[in-house]
Amino acid sequence: ARVLIVAAEFEPFSSSGINRISFFKKHLESQGHYVAVLATVTSAQNLPKNIEFDKSNHIYRAYSISMLFRRILSSRRLPIYPKLTFLGKYATWVPFAVRKGQRLIEKLNIDLVLSSFPDFASIQVAQIIASKTSTKLITDFRDPPYWLYDKFLEDKKTRFCQSIIKSALKISHNVIVCTTDSQKSMTEHYNIEEKIQVIGNGYNM
Repeated sequence: ARVLIVAAEFEPFSSSGINRISFFKKHLESQGHYVAVLATVTSAQNLPKNIEFDKSNHIYRAYSISMLFRRILSSRRLPIYPKLTFLGKYATWVPFAVRKGQRLIEKLNIDLVLSSFPDFASIQVAQIIASKTSTKLITDFRDPPYWLYDKFLEDKKTRFCQSIIKSALKISHNVIVCTTDSQKSMTEHYNIEEKIQVIGNGYNM
């Protein structure tokens, strides 16, 4: 298969979430699959460009405002960004990523899109790309959505995020979770028993 992983954050940035996505990528490649990644520009994580690294790892990047600018717009004196963005820190990445992702589907002959929650922006981008290009979608949940477990304010932001997850699950061919508890919670809440599976370590597929 030819796979496009949609992940706002990816290497060389480092986090536990990126580790899981990297395991997926490395395992799929070890099985002979082609895997590309659609991520943010490195300035979104305050990192320098590394063109050779991106080229050798098939990483494609779409514009998002820089970490510095995001922090300025999120300061106490200028708290603009948090009020305007429902999808978190990578909200400005979404339209650029969707446009680039659609082009990559055709250019790279992609037949599977994979994204990983809890980043709402990545889930939305993957869902839109898959829907517009009629490409198979797999959605991974490192953690279930917070509204399955915690009390939350029924506000516009939460309703918007809930709609993103619902739309992604509706068109996903498969749904991956990390634990059997997550599998049970997701199945009961979204009635997706027939297409959900547990992959605890992120690469034993």
